[in-house]
Amino acid sequence: MIKIFIKSIKNGFRFKMIGLIIYTVQLLLALTLGIQIYQVMDASIGNSAGLSNLLEQFNYTTFNDFLNVHGASISPIFGQLRYLLLVYAVFSIFLNAGSLGCIILNENSWSSFWSNAARYFFAFSKIALFFLIIFFFISALIWIPILSSFEAAMEYFYTEKPYVWILILAFPLYFLLLSFIFLWSVHSRISIIREDLNVIFGLKNGLFKTKKYFWKSLLVLFMFALVMFFGTFIYLWANKTVGMVSGWTILIFILLQQAIIYLRILWRFMIYKSIDNISEGNHEN
Repeated sequence: MIKIFIKSIKNGFRFKMIGLIIYTVQLLLALTLGIQIYQVMDASIGNSAGLSNLLEQFNYTTFNDFLNVHGASISPIFGQLRYLLLVYAVFSIFLNAGSLGCIILNENSWSSFWSNAARYFFAFSKIALFFLIIFFFISALIWIPILSSFEAAMEYFYTEKPYVWILILAFPLYFLLLSFIFLWSVHSRISIIREDLNVIFGLKNGLFKTKKYFWKSLLVLFMFALVMFFGTFIYLWANKTVGMVSGWTILIFILLQQAIIYLRILWRFMIYKSIDNISEGNHEN
């Protein structure tokens, strides 16, 4: 597993150009949303004292007063946000199709990225919709009974300890189920690309590989999660220790933030490649 982990990291950095495409598109989408929000806030709210107080420290009373005064100005943002989220979802599927196609087929060029994105977009859209339904179904199946029984549990047990233990047991189960769904979705998409399957057979093959390699894949996911946690911890520690106290430190931390965002894209490539290597048998203990 250590060898496949290291190999996946090396393979992830091979697709720096593909990562740069995704980073650029995501940045443009974020700037589009940010500029619209800034224009609305600047035109209707400006230098509001309520907004300044919220930025300094959150207070529910201040937040409620802020909504009462400026609610009509903020509502257009939420109206636009719905469409922007839809656009972002479409772009995410499109970008994922292009990047995963290049990773699995070992193609590392701009033209290959766009051709793979166009080729697998509709298949990946169906898979995304399928797993979105599965996600909501599992979430409702676990959390609705637990949350709806809170009041009855308090009356029956006369203490919150049994209910807390139920929550403690529910979270690991929920995590394992979500991990299984994630791995199933990745294996399904890889099967569609590598074996040129349709969506139905891709899902079947993905389910078979997920059940077969679940624990090995979960271990690799855990290793990548540790790396991301460690990197985030170092960034937060540096931010707290040094702080944005000058123009130079502000610039440095902005660049660090963007570097972390870019590395997270490559980090996702590494995970995809590690899952593919495990399912293809290219791993050693």
